[in-house]
Amino acid sequence: MQSLVTELSVLLSFWLCLSAWQRDRTARGRRLFIAMSGLVCVWGAAGLGQVHGALPPGGADRLAFLAILPLPALWLGLALVVRGSPLVDRAPWALGLLLVPGAVCYGLLLQGPQLAHWFLLSGPYGVSRPGPLFWLNAGYGWALASLGSLHFLLSARSLRSRRERAKRCLVGALSIAPVVGNVVYVSWGLPGIDPTPILLAATLVALRSDLFSGDLLQALPVSQHDLVSRLPKPLILTDLHGRVTEINPAAEACLAVAKADALDRHIEGLFEQASFAPEFERWSLVAHGREAGFILLPQRARATDGGSA
Repeated sequence: MQSLVTELSVLLSFWLCLSAWQRDRTARGRRLFIAMSGLVCVWGAAGLGQVHGALPPGGADRLAFLAILPLPALWLGLALVVRGSPLVDRAPWALGLLLVPGAVCYGLLLQGPQLAHWFLLSGPYGVSRPGPLFWLNAGYGWALASLGSLHFLLSARSLRSRRERAKRCLVGALSIAPVVGNVVYVSWGLPGIDPTPILLAATLVALRSDLFSGDLLQALPVSQHDLVSRLPKPLILTDLHGRVTEINPAAEACLAVAKADALDRHIEGLFEQASFAPEFERWSLVAHGREAGFILLPQRARATDGGSA
């Protein structure tokens, strides 16, 4: 059972990392999401290596700690990005500062027993008797992760749709589960499998559907961003209210407008600003059986290519 759950967390986190890599490169929090998914995958792989004897206990612990220590700071950074906080963009070094305590603790693991015992009393690589720095770092990580979950919950207030607010609140509530699971596992020293990796992977599944388009099982040979940007025909995507959500380089050149100026603008206002705009035809964009927005293509492009569609 322990091996099965660990394998599931590895496979799920690896697939999340791959699917996020193939999404739009301009999506908010994409890099942080990929980093978190990758670290959860490494954490689970370390557990599998120890269970199957592929890694010695000391090597498995070092690999697991290497993945664990950055996760709380990255979670808080991702929550700030989702909430729209300018801190991550204006002061990216602040996220680096949050990683310093974990880096110091990991450095102790690589030193001799005289220094490592401050982190792990059982020796430089044992985990049976956590030392004082272990508890300080664990409390620090739990605080960062809880603060990140709080920011996810607060970000729901800025969403207009009741469904989107409920979805974001669900993500915030689910993100508490890995913290609670880790606190119980570490504090009470429960035998068996650590539930934190699989709980983190489940939380990232819910967050992925909130951040990126496409289904979880959708995997493209090229990224969605590359596919749209390399189309030779002008292409514009809008939401149900007519606000531009994507515009490819061909459409930028056609309308003589930069992508940064076009995004989030109403399509009619964008056409009015353009010095020349061909006639665009609008198609409904359907996702999961529901209308999600519109695709705009030049009429000439549709008349030329529609016969073969």
